[in-house]
Amino acid sequence: QFPVANQPLGVAIDPVSRNIVVAEGYQVQTFTSNGTYLNQFGTQGSGLGQFEMPAGVAVDQSNRNLVVTDADDSRVQICVPSGTIYGNCSFINGTFYIPLGVAIDPISHDIVVADYSDVKICAPTTANYASGANYSCTSFSAGVGPAFNTVEGVAIDPVSHFIVVSDYGTNQVRLYGPTGSFLSLLSSPG
Repeated sequence: QFPVANQPLGVAIDPVSRNIVVAEGYQVQTFTSNGTYLNQFGTQGSGLGQFEMPAGVAVDQSNRNLVVTDADDSRVQICVPSGTIYGNCSFINGTFYIPLGVAIDPISHDIVVADYSDVKICAPTTANYASGANYSCTSFSAGVGPAFNTVEGVAIDPVSHFIVVSDYGTNQVRLYGPTGSFLSLLSSPG
């Protein structure tokens, strides 16, 4: 049974432990795969390991690093696991507006951030994937159609490495190549 959550927004599964990671309130909580509470970290604030509104979470498949978007603080943190507890957070190098959704490419370790009216690819600049300082972020164009408006969700196909972006403001779902090149709009008949 999950304890009472305070405005849960983001959820992810740790691919190794299969633990559930939830971004909510001013913190991140973890639960076992059957819902037993494990622990939490984070407090309200703007320091390392602190949050104002954690909105999105993603776990890197290979190293279990946790990436948390903080919408109200306009920043993204990467936190390193120690057993089942995440800690040792650092800020991702980049300028963010209202970061919401986040996804991680399992091979390149690129971090893709849905940043409200923008989408950014944060690529590692060294082999050290545990420090946010070792990432460099660039935006990519919306491509065909209107500019990004309210981008909330992103996902990465683990095989093709294509990036899928959902834009609530334009009522579109768009498909991009691994480097952010526009491929197509997703549409359904009718």
